[in-house]
Amino acid sequence: MDNQRSHHALPHLVSSGSILMPFNFLLLCRSACTEQNLKFQMVGHAKTVRQKKKGIAEFKETWLQRVIDVYWQEQKLPKPKSLEAICKQVEAECLQETNKVVNLSSSTLDRCVKGG
Repeated sequence: MDNQRSHHALPHLVSSGSILMPFNFLLLCRSACTEQNLKFQMVGHAKTVRQKKKGIAEFKETWLQRVIDVYWQEQKLPKPKSLEAICKQVEAECLQETNKVVNLSSSTLDRCVKGG
């Protein structure tokens, strides 16, 4: 009977890699991360579909902003490049810097610079 009581008296332990931690400690870490808008990703767990889509959208938005900046710099030149040429240039920069392919549409660029 004493052995059974001592078993229930132990805190619930969760394996975090090679270290056993109390489960409530992990909950405290998670709540602290969400309060400070930090991302809490369990090691060895796949990202959710929502997290993946958000990451892709943020990545594409970053490069879309970059192509808009390049467009406005080109407009200051006496003979600016075409929208397609600017998109291809920024796509090449993205591939060189990040080793990731991003497809930037010239029609999207046109809508963005015209305010739509």
